[in-house]
Amino acid sequence: MGNKHLRWAETPYAGEKEPPTDPVTPSAGMWPTFFIQKNKEGNYLDPNGHKIELPITSPNQIDFDKELITVQRTLENLTPDQKKIGIYYGTGVPTKQWTPVIDRLVDTYGVSPTYAARILAVVQAAINDTMIIVWDLKYRWDVARPDQYDQTLKTLLCTPRFPAYPSGHATMSGCTQVVLSYFFPREATKLKKIAEDNALSRLYAGVHFPADNEEGLRLGRHIGSIIIHHLETQSRNGSPPIDRPFRDFNNAKIFPDQYQQFIPFPFPNTCTSLLMGMEEIDTGNVRTKKGCFSINLLSSNDNDMDRLPIVLQNKKGEYLLATGAIGQKDCFQTVFFCIEKIDEGNGCVSLSLLRPNREFAFEKCKVDPTSIVDELIHTRYCITVDLDCFCAIQCLDPQLVNSNRGRA
Repeated sequence: MGNKHLRWAETPYAGEKEPPTDPVTPSAGMWPTFFIQKNKEGNYLDPNGHKIELPITSPNQIDFDKELITVQRTLENLTPDQKKIGIYYGTGVPTKQWTPVIDRLVDTYGVSPTYAARILAVVQAAINDTMIIVWDLKYRWDVARPDQYDQTLKTLLCTPRFPAYPSGHATMSGCTQVVLSYFFPREATKLKKIAEDNALSRLYAGVHFPADNEEGLRLGRHIGSIIIHHLETQSRNGSPPIDRPFRDFNNAKIFPDQYQQFIPFPFPNTCTSLLMGMEEIDTGNVRTKKGCFSINLLSSNDNDMDRLPIVLQNKKGEYLLATGAIGQKDCFQTVFFCIEKIDEGNGCVSLSLLRPNREFAFEKCKVDPTSIVDELIHTRYCITVDLDCFCAIQCLDPQLVNSNRGRA
């Protein structure tokens, strides 16, 4: 007998009162594809027109209540490394962490310009087709997220605004792993590791059930295999196949360095569902009396703290706002700071105020300030804050900070 799963479109997220009304690209399952086609009956076809049987279990055969127990236990027992993995792969869109992998492989193996273009085109076209199939299944099955099953669940990352099953990260990672392994077969073991870490990261983040990831990986690898079989037949006017995979092993450095972003970006924090507080997010970096102040805040060099601009937000998403040069003509307000000193015992931090080079209204924080300024100036003004009052920290590009300390 099948199980009747909760519907994403009918169930509020944890911390919210109403079901979601802001689905992300719900019609993407009908977008054009490159390799995989879809007939009028709704069946998927391979490049030769043969019907594809998608290797994925119907959600009606999955016990999501049982799956939820695994999610809950995972979040309760996350290790610092698991949290780093969850944050690393969960930052940005699913393709974000694969893009530098492709680039590093191309550079390491000295791929020619035209062949690099082919590799990029094939991989991205395969990802496109995979994500379209995933979106078709997501909105067709409409499976709720873990924090819809458990209205008290606090996740490591914000839960995406679209159905859960299958996981987009897992499915596209499975496909990408297989396609890249076709071009770079000696890197296959490492690519498999990246795909599996990417899939597991969604469980660590608390935004997916194990089945979302396991079934997604299986589906993605199947799609990738179909595309590879097609590539192996491609030739020009009866000549040998176009592709000549790289058989040497150049040991490309494709793993993330301590799970630091290859391409960092200051994403705004606009989450409305429940998240872990600071005291629950401990990635083994700077500890306060209740847990961890920041996620990878010090990156690799403690001496660079005063060059790392940050913004802080409370549970309502409001930015910490401070005033400098009070009572003077050059009085200013800012939401940008640098860390001067951390008092781990009391859970406090001393912050120096960074003066933005542009003025704008901070009221109600309806505008993301990180998207407006292009330079931050060190000042001599400081404040001390209690970290228990804040639940989110955002690290910005150090190059924003003017190096002339105390000039303002």
